[in-house]
Amino acid sequence: MPKMLDAQARVLGLPLDEFIPSIFFAVFFFFLGKVVLSIAIPVITVILIKMMKQGQGSSWLVNLCHWYLPKAVMVHLLRKTPPSQNREYIA
Repeated sequence: MPKMLDAQARVLGLPLDEFIPSIFFAVFFFFLGKVVLSIAIPVITVILIKMMKQGQGSSWLVNLCHWYLPKAVMVHLLRKTPPSQNREYIA
């Protein structure tokens, strides 16, 4: 049970924004046949993401990806959010 109502969803004890890149690298290096790298690179990735997120909000990495990745990448993840190239909003 989460301690707070707005707690981020977790998989294997990791928030999704740390779990998804680490599992991607683990599977990638595993299929390349680099078993040691399939363990080491995800651990390093989680540590680096935790260091970058320190003092930021829980969805900081998703917001960073929204603003700096192309629309073709983020259109499937953030369907209801307007594209990041539309930076002029009418109030």
